[in-house]
Amino acid sequence: MDQGVISCLKRRYKKIFLRYLLQEDCFDSMKELLKTWTIKDAIFAVCNAWENVPATTLRLSWAKILDQDYDDEESIEDTVDKDIKACLDLATSIPDFTNVDEDDIVDWLQKDLNEEGFERLSDSDIAVRYGSVSTPSTSQQPDSSSESDNEEHFEKIQTSQAMEAVDVLLNFCEQENFDFHDIIGLRKIRSEVRKIISNQKKTKTDNFIF
Repeated sequence: MDQGVISCLKRRYKKIFLRYLLQEDCFDSMKELLKTWTIKDAIFAVCNAWENVPATTLRLSWAKILDQDYDDEESIEDTVDKDIKACLDLATSIPDFTNVDEDDIVDWLQKDLNEEGFERLSDSDIAVRYGSVSTPSTSQQPDSSSESDNEEHFEKIQTSQAMEAVDVLLNFCEQENFDFHDIIGLRKIRSEVRKIISNQKKTKTDNFIF
């Protein structure tokens, strides 16, 4: 399997997509569910996937360009194997895909291997289009000590409630044209909530089987 940056990005994107399918379980058919995945969802999923591309993958790509030796290729192969396993675990937790095996996942991940999937730009075009893009600011972390002091006074919030709250806030911020990086932050939070939900569902499925 190709171990370049683009293929890694696509694997991480498809893992996010599978998580979405697992979280949205209120539809009668997969066809109806797929209709809810919008272009905007896809764009933000790509953004999230890019941020999760391992640094080792990026270093290897530069080593190839600069014709330098790179002795960490085993970790790249390990990353590929982990991505395949993660996709397989997610897929088999979705009711319509319980019979999927590893070969099916590998085939799915390689479907668009020979498709460029991007617009060819010259160096000057890239400089003009992306030269002034600012770096997203790091969001501030809440004070965990103050939260722990008051933790016993709050009821446990269900993941379904958290997902609904994030969706409402995200829709409001998009409606009011909030800053792009704020929207990205909320999308990341929603992705993390989806990850929690998918893990919970996988645990329930495993408990049912065993």
